[in-house]
Parts: sequence; structure tokens; C-alpha cells
Amino acid sequence: MRTKSKTAHSQLARLGGPPVGTVTALGVARQAGGYVVFVGSRAGLFRAVAEPGRPPGAWERLANAPVALLALAVSPAFAHDQRLVAGTLTGLHYSTDGGETWRASAMPMTETTITTLVCSPHYPQDSLILAGTLEDGVYYSPDRGAQFVAKSFGLLDASVLSIAFSPDFAQDATVFLGAETTAYYSYNGGLAWKDLHFPSELAPVLSLAVSAGFAADRTLYAGTEQHGLHVSADAGQTWQPLPLPAATVNALAAAPGELLAATEAGLLRSTDGGHTWAAWLDRPNVVGLAAAPDVSVAGAVEQGVWLAEGREAWHALPGLSARSMLGLALAPNYDRRPVAFMYGPQEGLWRTTDGGQTWASLEDKLPSLDIAALAISPKFAQDQIVVAAALEGLSLSADGGDTWEKRADPPADLVAYSPGGQLLLASFPAAGLRASVDHGQNWLPFPGPWDQAGKLAALAVSDTGHFYIAYLEGVGESLALYHGQPKQLEKALTEPVARNAVVLLHVPAEPAAERPWYLAVGHQVWRLSARAQGRAPAAVAVFDPAEHRETLITLTGGAGPNGPLLLAGTGRRLFQSTDGGETWAEAFNFGQDRAVSVTLSPAFAADRTIYVLLLGGSLCRLKL
Repeated sequence: MRTKSKTAHSQLARLGGPPVGTVTALGVARQAGGYVVFVGSRAGLFRAVAEPGRPPGAWERLANAPVALLALAVSPAFAHDQRLVAGTLTGLHYSTDGGETWRASAMPMTETTITTLVCSPHYPQDSLILAGTLEDGVYYSPDRGAQFVAKSFGLLDASVLSIAFSPDFAQDATVFLGAETTAYYSYNGGLAWKDLHFPSELAPVLSLAVSAGFAADRTLYAGTEQHGLHVSADAGQTWQPLPLPAATVNALAAAPGELLAATEAGLLRSTDGGHTWAAWLDRPNVVGLAAAPDVSVAGAVEQGVWLAEGREAWHALPGLSARSMLGLALAPNYDRRPVAFMYGPQEGLWRTTDGGQTWASLEDKLPSLDIAALAISPKFAQDQIVVAAALEGLSLSADGGDTWEKRADPPADLVAYSPGGQLLLASFPAAGLRASVDHGQNWLPFPGPWDQAGKLAALAVSDTGHFYIAYLEGVGESLALYHGQPKQLEKALTEPVARNAVVLLHVPAEPAAERPWYLAVGHQVWRLSARAQGRAPAAVAVFDPAEHRETLITLTGGAGPNGPLLLAGTGRRLFQSTDGGETWAEAFNFGQDRAVSVTLSPAFAADRTIYVLLLGGSLCRLKL
């Protein structure tokens, strides 16, 4: 295999995407007379910098930051140390250069979900950060997030939802913790915990705030999931409700003479210790809050990020694409009627009918927000059929997504049409592989080794009933590739793979017996021949040998102006081959962006156009 390392001069035109969505982590810090805003989401970490006297500039996705962020701690000394700590669905990471590069924090357990991160009020001196976890109590870092140890002695709850330090922590070593069933406090700096006996019928405790005058007034606030806000005037020994006009308190912040509550009724402000309230940010479902001197940021469900300087009015920060979209599907007649769909975990299904300029959510029409795969009928121009695989089963729409009906009840994770639409193939993890000739009205089982154990990873089928099946055997560390007619399947390849490997198939439409088909796994593309049973297939590694081996996440192809074209992408870079994989050229470098799906225009042979879904949810057009 030969690889040419050359970046094309093609332009990536952004066409649009769904609204920004919900952010899951926020941070803001002063620096150089201005400030910097950080926003975390399932799509990663984004940064916007405000120069002195100017509003924040364009959002920049920090390409090396972790994804699936749930919590973020910005160093109180950020202007000097540029330090960030991020908590994700699967662990902790830290940066010492403002988010440009990252390292994994040492942790007592791997794959731990982080719910909250809080720096000590004396962080520049004590370097202390506490992390709450979903199932492993409290993690304690004495070295600014480089390594964490478990400090859960005394906790009867494994799920920690909120943490708040006493403002006089250097003197009293007091920390408070909100959990699933009650609240706790630590008198020794977070090393051990005692039950505060917060009423269990009011828990869970989603948020906590400690009065700025805690040394004198001993006042502590606790926000709950369904029972509003409660206050203690004796450091948590007894509690009374406050007349907050909201039931769910997602975040709290206390400053001298002020208390802020992020709730389902908006961001509410009190100047009398919570006895009376006024709306400050009048938007529903505010879920996040962060502040630095004279600047505050808030996140609202499905509404992105809002900012206020001083006590001025809030305004939305535009231009952010932070959704966890992972799939893109174009209608086969997209060049004539530009209908397309995008989908992702917890994002449901979105549709555009104007080539990506505007998008409509189909959330209220589908039974699930977790769409795992989508297949569009090759005869979509006539039948308007779309099939969605989801945790709640397989659903079909015969009107382009306006209405849906269930075609199979078991959870489904893969679905594919044959090139002419004669066959529909679907994978059901609990019910095996099935095929249908009537769009899922009736199903025929497709028995195989996958009925015993393992996981189907990729599917394809020809109109003549030639099947291509990639199957992760056992615990998913070996890949087996089968092809052939039912009851005449042959194993074409067995290859060790990393766990949770990305597996992709590209089968040219109705291939002749001698025409190759392709498998991508890890950083390699394998070329296989339909007539080469029993012979080792040729391997083509799609990467620059002088650089890091990047995992392939997209593989496609079609008819080009000079013959068949193959495209393989790593997210960072897109490669193309026009000679069946013998040689490859770097077609495009996405820079700070990350591509998660690449699809050829139905008229690619004429227009040389591909469509790219970027991480975050932007649809782009690229001419090769």
C-alpha cells in the first residue's frame, strides 16, 4: 500500500444543522483583561474567547479534549496556570494549556462516570479538587487533577450529585455533599464524611451552596430534584423549606448578598437569603451555571449557552453545535429533492427538506431518542420509506418520517436495504439476524454463529440475496467476516481486533463475482474478492506511516468520473483511492473539526460532491 500525504484545497461548506442542544458542563475564567468560556457536551469541549471590551468570538472545538463531558473544573488561577479538569461518562482528564492537550487522570477505578467537579476555594495554595461519581462515591485529588484517590469513608451513598466547600475551608476544613438519599459533610477536608440527616423524602440533593458569611451565619442551601429549595441555619443540622417558585433546583451559587438558583422555571435570583425571588434569566429548564468576576454563563435544555456581564441582561451565545449526532443518511434522490436525516444517542431523529439549512426534530413521532441505525429505501422517491433501529425496536415510516409504525418489537441495532430495495436486513441483539422482502411486515430468521454469542457489527446484502456479515465473536476481541447465500455462508476472514472496535463494510451495488468488496476495522481496510474463498485477502492500511495510526470511522464508495472511488475517513482526515485501494491520497484534513459520517452525493460521478456530518451536528458539503 502506498499513501500520498497531500491535503486537498477543497472548501468545506457548512450548510447548517439542528439547534445547539443541551450543554452538560460549563466553565468561565478571567484572563488578560477579558475572559474565556468553556462548554462541555457529548460532542466534546468548546471554547470562546472574549477580548477586553468585546463579546466572545466564534466557538472553537478543542480537538484533543475528551468527549461525553458531564463536569468541568476551571482553575481559579486559570490566567496563570491554564488548568482544566474534565469529568466524562468514563473518567477524568486534565489540561495544563487551556484545553489544547489533555492527559488522563490517574483514578482508583476505570470507566467511572463523573457527576460533579469542584475546586477548593483555596486551590492556589492547597491544589485540591473533589469529584463526585455516579457509583463510586467521592474522588479526591491533592495535585490539581493529575491523580485521584477514593475518599468515601462514612458515605452510605455511592451516587454523589453535588459538592460545596465552605468559603473558610482553609480554617474550618468543611465540605458538604449532596447524594441520592441525603446530604453529608466533612470536617477534615474531604477525607471522611458524616450524615447530615437531610430528610430522605426530600432527596436526592442535586445542588448545594454555602453562604458567603458561613463562619458567622452557618447557612447552607440544598436544592432538590422535586421538592424545591431548603435552607439550614445551623450548618445542616436542621432544615426549612424556602419559597422558591420551582420544584427542581439543578444548580446553586451564593455570593455576598445574593443567591442564584438554576431551575425548570429559569434562573432565579434572591437578595434576601431566599425568602423572595425574581427571574433573572427567563428561560425554561436552566441546568447549568458558572461564574467568574463580573461574568456568568448558564446552560438551558435544548437552548445552548447564555451569558451575562455584571448584572446586565442575559443573551444567547450563537454558533455552537454541540449535539451528539453520529449518523447521516441522504435520500437516494437528494440531488433532486434534498431530504436528509441525522441521528445520535439521546438526540432522536432530525430531518431537513432544504439541503441542511433548516432541521425539524421527529422526536414526538418516534418511540425512542436512541436511534442506533437508519436505512432509507432505495425507492424513496416513490415509497418515502425510512426504517429506524432503536432500543424500543424497529420502526418504519412510509411518509418520509412524518408518521411511524412498529415493525419489530425486540431492540434493534443494525438495519440495511439491498441496493434495489428488494431485501431488508436487521440485527436484533436478543433475537438474532432477520431478513424481510416486504419492508418488515414479515421476517425470516437468518441463523448463524451469532445466535450463540457475540455481536453483529456490520451488515450488507445484495438484491440477489448475497449476504455480507461482520461478527464480533465471543467477548468481541475477534472479528469474523462471512458472506454468501443463506445456508451457504463462508468465512472470508478472521482477525483479532480491539474491544469495541469500529467495523465498517462497503459492498459495491450488485458486484460482479470478481469485483472486490471492502471491510474497515481499526486503522486498516481489507479488500476481499467474492471468488477468493480460502485465500487470504489483501490488506490495505489507510494511514500515513509517519504519523499516528488513527481509527477509521467511515468507509464508503461509488462511481467516480474515472472509475470506482473509495473513501475512508478517520475523523481527522479523509483518504481516497481510485484504483481499488492500491494507492491512497489524503483528500481532506478537517483540522480542529471531526467528521463522524461521510456520504457520497447520489450524483457524485457528475458533481464530485460528498456530504459530511461533523461532530456536534453540522452538515457540510465538500467537493473533491
